[in-house]
Amino acid sequence: MGVILKSANYALSCLDKWVAPKKAELPLVFFPAKGEVLPEPVGVVLIFSSWNFPITLALDPLIGAISAGNAVVLKPSELAPACSSFFIETIPLYLDNKAVKVIGGGADVGERLLELKWDKIFFTGSPQVGRLVMTAAARHLTPVTLELGGKCPAVVDAFSSHSKTKVIAKRIAGGKWGLCSGQACIAVDYLLVEEKFASTLIELLKKNIKRFFGGNLGDLKCVSRIVNKHHFERIYHLLKDPHVASSIVHGGSVDEERLFVCDSLPFGGAGQSGFGRYHGKYSFDTFSHEKAVLHRAFFPELEPRYPPWNDFKLRFIKLAYRFDYFGLILLLLGLKKP
Repeated sequence: MGVILKSANYALSCLDKWVAPKKAELPLVFFPAKGEVLPEPVGVVLIFSSWNFPITLALDPLIGAISAGNAVVLKPSELAPACSSFFIETIPLYLDNKAVKVIGGGADVGERLLELKWDKIFFTGSPQVGRLVMTAAARHLTPVTLELGGKCPAVVDAFSSHSKTKVIAKRIAGGKWGLCSGQACIAVDYLLVEEKFASTLIELLKKNIKRFFGGNLGDLKCVSRIVNKHHFERIYHLLKDPHVASSIVHGGSVDEERLFVCDSLPFGGAGQSGFGRYHGKYSFDTFSHEKAVLHRAFFPELEPRYPPWNDFKLRFIKLAYRFDYFGLILLLLGLKKP
């Protein structure tokens, strides 16, 4: 909740600055006109949130969409049913139900929502579902932001000192298993390290795992479990793969009843992690369209930009496009032949 509180307070304190028009420079030939870039809402936004951080990944983009002035439909993940029910019951009590709606349901509901026309779709989830979202959005030429679960490697310098290596191991262990038991896109999922250096790092990782979570991890209530049986079985079968099993250097035990997988260290490949960005001002920008605005008076009026064309007008336009103001002055004074 700290992330959401910080994000909301930051948006409230900066909103006047974010919505203010930004001055845009214009060529001198347009003087005394003024130009500006004005952020405006993109329209009606559809937000799909994920299950691993079900509150943060739903409300953080929602804050950005609302601050930019959009109407929003929020579809929480059905894999986090308690949080989804909380949003459905609570958000209408505090936000205008005509501007912000929460829709529950499973994948079938998500598919029906994607059949509709939206002005922006924001999706957090897997690359597989992200492709489906982007395909559906393409039918309506709807812009999308995809926050996907890509790869997060850790590259370890083999020439680090021993004191630095201890810190590295602590950060890898905390980054891998401290966040939702590794069920996060920012969790380290494979290491790149020289073979001669690997054994030392692995031993330090084991010590940090025991220090953080204790010896018998299955009995600890502070360690997150796998979100559901489907994902448990996916990880279980992954661990049984010969290529993965041969690379496990610690842990790997499972408890199907409690949906628990003991910490293990497999080394793997790479993948896509999506595109677009959000958090803070970037959330406001993601859900805004920057519109160019030109403010002009009725005088002076540049007659050379109107037909019928002649040599003088064509010469004037060519000089204007080159920003050759000295040449324009000479042309207007009759000192430069058309």
